[in-house]
Amino acid sequence: MEPSIVISILALIVSALSFGFAVYERFSESARVKATSHFYPSEQYDEEQPPGPPTLVIEVANYGRRPKKLEYMHVKYESGKSKFITETLWRSDEHGHWRIGENDVYRHTIEPDNDSLLTGEDGSKAVDIFFEDTLNHTYKVKNARKNIAAYLEAAKEYPY
Repeated sequence: MEPSIVISILALIVSALSFGFAVYERFSESARVKATSHFYPSEQYDEEQPPGPPTLVIEVANYGRRPKKLEYMHVKYESGKSKFITETLWRSDEHGHWRIGENDVYRHTIEPDNDSLLTGEDGSKAVDIFFEDTLNHTYKVKNARKNIAAYLEAAKEYPY
């Protein structure tokens, strides 16, 4: 083979590798947000004490390298209506956005004394939860439907 063809092929390989590396770096540094929910039923640690309350924990974690700003938590109800929840995003910036940096986790704990967001204004029960960031990307909370239903059932039986 002629040297000019070999040099052209090597230049093509080097430029393809460089492009692949640039794409990999771009996606490895972007924010990767995941939202999950966990239900913890009420437990009785001591027979003399009343059982603890059932708990629903909503977590939003950023596994990427870039920060994200959450704007709202949406709660969807059986009636089809939804509600924007902003007051739960504590430690927010001056615009009311919750900043999740690299490897940060936002946790919102719902117990019977603060579970009013799971009931709509018309009395319908919550069925789903998701978050929205400042770029209008939505992050559906994994297992939210199952855990909300389990929490609401356990909360009915819990003595306040």
